[in-house]
This record gives sequence, C-alpha cells and structure tokens, in this order.
Amino acid sequence: MRHILNKEWKDRAVEILRDELENLDRDQTQTFFDSVATLMSNQARDLATNSINEYVNFFRRFRKEDGKYPLPQEIIAREYGPDDEFEKTFLTLKIEVKGTEIVFGKNVLEV
Repeated sequence: MRHILNKEWKDRAVEILRDELENLDRDQTQTFFDSVATLMSNQARDLATNSINEYVNFFRRFRKEDGKYPLPQEIIAREYGPDDEFEKTFLTLKIEVKGTEIVFGKNVLEV
C-alpha cells in the first residue's frame, strides 16, 4: 500500500497538477490547490478508514457469540464428517504493547 501511495498515486497526482497549472491564471491557482488538498485529504482518510474497517472485519470473522474459544489442540482433535464445517479459529496472534506502539508477537508474514 505504501508503494502505491508513494509512487503510483503521487506520480499521477503530480502529473495532473502540472497539466492543470498550465491552464490556470494567478487567481485560480489558490482555489485549485485548496480543492486538490481537500480531495487528497478525503481520499487518504477514506483509505485509512476502509483499511481499519477491513482489519476489524477480518478479526470479527473469528468472534464467537458465547465468548468461549476452543484451544487449537481441541479443534485438531475433533472428529469431522465430510459435511461438517470447520470453525474459523485456526488463527492465533499475540499482540503486545511496546511503549506507545502495538506490535504483533510474530511477524504477520510468518502467520
């Protein structure tokens, strides 16, 4: 995501700005930049909001209504029939607070 924002999105935005600046007079320039700043701010906020919502929804898939979560060993030991649905409790992540940051116990790419 960072690559997309820093490279592709930024480069395209600069290209559009350069093209538009050639057609603006001095009075329109400030209004144009104010509008662009508002648009970019809204897009960045939407991106952050959507990312957070997807992150929360990912973990909500594993929530149990009764709050009782079996251990992974209990799930593995269960006998399942061919038509039985597996529970979505295979994921275990450890989250730690280090100073002012929240970090995963393991690198997320290793999970």
